Amino acid sequence: PILGSSPDAPQELQLVGEKQGLTVLLKDLNHRLQTYNNEPWFHNWAAWATEAIGEVHHDGQPPLAMKVLMPHVLAEVLCAAVPAGVDGEPKKPGLQELQGSMAEIENSCRATLRLTEIGDFFPKTDSRVLTVRAERKQGLNCVAKRLVALLTEAASRDPSDSVCWDGLLKLSVLLPKAGAAGLIGRGGSVIKQLIDSTGCHVKVRDDRIGSGPDATQKVDIRGTTAGLERVLMEVNNQMQALKNEPW
Repeated sequence: PILGSSPDAPQELQLVGEKQGLTVLLKDLNHRLQTYNNEPWFHNWAAWATEAIGEVHHDGQPPLAMKVLMPHVLAEVLCAAVPAGVDGEPKKPGLQELQGSMAEIENSCRATLRLTEIGDFFPKTDSRVLTVRAERKQGLNCVAKRLVALLTEAASRDPSDSVCWDGLLKLSVLLPKAGAAGLIGRGGSVIKQLIDSTGCHVKVRDDRIGSGPDATQKVDIRGTTAGLERVLMEVNNQMQALKNEPW
């Protein structure tokens, strides 16, 4: 049966086989799906299929979400995550102190992290998408601090253009159109105040994927460790304001 009538109406596909055969088949299916990634319906379908859109937690509210673009060098460091310090604050690690994993960050921040597969990049970038979900804003902010610590470590190892520029750290996040509008504010008031208070360069890209209030926009951020943390917290504030929207 087909659940719906639109192009993104889901159908069940049952696969039976040995591990190697299923692995090859799933990779082929994923490759075929990527041919649709510029279709207006694809973004919402992919989110529903992989991230359980509509999930609610114990107090009846949907979990909050944050999407961060992860260039290769940052995704690589994420596999050897910075260990947490007191109260979840990231330590300042030496290379020998790097340990842990995405699971460790999930446990310490009470959040879930999902990273797209190798080679599955956000359009017009060479970055994978990390989706973070948490029941409370504090969980997202905890993960944000850990990610900025990882970015700082990655830049110290390999100060390439993918993680820093002109001595400043670089990071990009994805926001729904409504969240991007909130970040900009009336007449640019919110983003101007954010730039002035953090010293960061914050640019909301005009290009959108999809349509409607949940169309995805990329936000590029450049700044210091402390500045990036504050910008990400404001991003999370904007997402919290939208948590009850039906989309």
